Amino acid sequence: MSFIDRFCETVGPAIISPPQYVWWSGVSAVSAMMGRLIWTHTFVDSKDDHLFGNLFVLLVGPAGSGKTKAVVEARNVVRYLGCNVGPDDCSGEKLFDLLKENKDNPNEAPGTMSLFLDEWDSLIHSGMSATAKRLLCHLYDCRTDPFERQTYNHGNQRLRDLCLTLNAGCTPAHLYSSFAPLEWQEGLPSRLMLIYGEKPAFAGQYRRGSMEALLREAEETLAFIGSSAKIGWSSEAMEAYVEWCTKNWSAETPHPLLGGYIARRPLHLAKLSFVLAVARQSSKIELRDWKLALSAVKAMEADLDKCLALSGGNETKDIEGFIEQWMRSRAIVNEWEVRRMIGMRVSHHMIDSVINELVAQRVLVQEGTARMAPNRVFRGGRE
Repeated sequence: MSFIDRFCETVGPAIISPPQYVWWSGVSAVSAMMGRLIWTHTFVDSKDDHLFGNLFVLLVGPAGSGKTKAVVEARNVVRYLGCNVGPDDCSGEKLFDLLKENKDNPNEAPGTMSLFLDEWDSLIHSGMSATAKRLLCHLYDCRTDPFERQTYNHGNQRLRDLCLTLNAGCTPAHLYSSFAPLEWQEGLPSRLMLIYGEKPAFAGQYRRGSMEALLREAEETLAFIGSSAKIGWSSEAMEAYVEWCTKNWSAETPHPLLGGYIARRPLHLAKLSFVLAVARQSSKIELRDWKLALSAVKAMEADLDKCLALSGGNETKDIEGFIEQWMRSRAIVNEWEVRRMIGMRVSHHMIDSVINELVAQRVLVQEGTARMAPNRVFRGGRE
């Protein structure tokens, strides 16, 4: 049994969280243990092709869906092990202070850390500086050369040994406010694993498994990481990975906002396969690790539309869906009724644009002879 399996078995029955939240938080816990202590490669086995297992995992869902519970459980395990875990709430500027090189950490890896945040909004928000977002990109990429920054208030800040694992809870509304529409195509959003979930139904009596067994498994996993500088790939796993990268990696776009994510999809899958192998304390990434990683990413991508419904691009998507549902119970509707319903949900200057788009999509079909607003008559069109 891997640490992730043990984590899900122990914690899952004890908290009201979707299974995918628990599983990905277990993945984040292993990722945080790994840091820069252990590495693998992708296509070229050389010192220049070091791939670390850090991931940025966002648990996205409405308030009360169990995001924080899953994050806290993973954070408690990693803190118990003595790994470098940041505060539960951390701003972008504070992140620089936590990671910078100083006289107290000359022999440590100050830039290697994990964050298990109750709220993503504490780190990323609409007022966050572009510099802090760029720093997060460098932390995900584990750049080998130091990161230096000059500011008026903080002077020179030097960061080295960059590597960050991130696990945080986030509502769709906060995700929407985190990035401008054009930012979704590149940069930080392309490095995020967005895990959508909703509060599960009450399953009866909740019970916690053996924490002693879980912590023992965690200690054994950390010891394995400390004794293994590098994990390779089995020939079957590498062959499957290369074949997928050659034929399928960009064949399907899971969401129109995620062009940048598509470019990094092979990297996400390699990292996740790596973490799953380490969780089993395996000396190689096996074919089953690759298959499980691919299955998990496909499941994540199937829910991306729910994750990103409020995250830029189409600001009228929700009202368009509402009007389509509303028209199904009505035979003929005067335009003024449609305009009133739309006007209750969007700015008035957008009403004409929404109606024109609904007509173009054949959600609304014109009836009668009137062709000019606001005298038209509509029926529902698309089934």
